Amino acid sequence: MTMFALYFGLVALLVAFFLSRAGWGKMLVLVPFGALVPAYFGTGTMCGADFVIRLTAAESCTVPGAPYELFAAYFVFGLVAVLGASVIVKSGRVLLTKLRG
Repeated sequence: MTMFALYFGLVALLVAFFLSRAGWGKMLVLVPFGALVPAYFGTGTMCGADFVIRLTAAESCTVPGAPYELFAAYFVFGLVAVLGASVIVKSGRVLLTKLRG
């Protein structure tokens, strides 16, 4: 589980770096869409590749439980991770531009 959490955090951080290039308003609007990337990663890791291929099939998850419930949980985790990382990275970028000139 530790390696999964590290990879999940890395994916969220990479999405945050990508989103932080936009302005504040655009970045905050795009955070829920950016949270879909770690959510798909997490659900695909827990359910297997069959979930990624067949998104609408309820039996596509090999883990006991519904794949939609797993996806919803990972979306919430991804939303918190991407939002927090985006604000931190964007603040760092703004601070660096002020320090450079």
